Amino acid sequence: MQADTQNSAALKHRAAPLLLCLCITLFLSACQTSSHKPAPPAGEAVQTDIAATLAEVDQLVMQGQFEQALVLLQAGLAMQPESVDLAIRLGELYELLGDSRLARSTYEATLLREPGQVAVYENLGLLHLKSDRPELAERFLREALQLDETRIKAANTFATADSQSPLKAYNGLGILYSRRGQHEAAAEFFTTGLQIRPSALLYNNLGYARFLQGNTGGAEWAYLQALELVPGYRPAIRNLALLHGSKGHYGRAESLILEQGQKGAEWHDLHQIALLLGDATR
Repeated sequence: MQADTQNSAALKHRAAPLLLCLCITLFLSACQTSSHKPAPPAGEAVQTDIAATLAEVDQLVMQGQFEQALVLLQAGLAMQPESVDLAIRLGELYELLGDSRLARSTYEATLLREPGQVAVYENLGLLHLKSDRPELAERFLREALQLDETRIKAANTFATADSQSPLKAYNGLGILYSRRGQHEAAAEFFTTGLQIRPSALLYNNLGYARFLQGNTGGAEWAYLQALELVPGYRPAIRNLALLHGSKGHYGRAESLILEQGQKGAEWHDLHQIALLLGDATR
């Protein structure tokens, strides 16, 4: 407990300059605005501040400065405690730092304060999925989909999903059902996700679901779609090479690995498949 207190105190000490800089920046921006043009409406100004904070947090994370990003988010929430966007990003940062307990408590507190937030249900479901709690994962991910369905119906459209739908929730449910061996249902979730926004990750996951169904043609098509979107996408290269190897087409598998400049794990997996097929010469 003493160590926790010391760490907390040290964090607050290091936070002081960042808090001060943030306050000074906002103050100078306000002064500059009032000198040259009318100040924006209060709500618009708040949203601008939140967007600026999120942009700075993203930059810090990209630079690997996670502690500074954490301090900045905590400062932002101290000034804008009602901001769902800041709370979501804080939970995501806790996840990135490996603290699932704080991430979960952040998401749960946000839902208590602001019920009906699709992104929070989505993140909470994925957190439970990563923590191997499938029942809770499905509950929260399906809640995200239900809320999104209500939004779509209110817009008087008949689409299952649109560009605003929770893509990660569909991918998460696809993974969940794939783990259960319900590969057709998994493929449907991945396919819906691709209707929201095509991505190499979703095509790769769809390909794997098709492969587990025994649909090697559908699997190969999906892997190739992933590689068309992101040439050199390693998970798709690996899975496609394994697909060829499982059919005894070692030449095609080896050519694919060499063309994409991949080695290491791909070669090891291909060798293991060859052994399983009784071909010890590979």
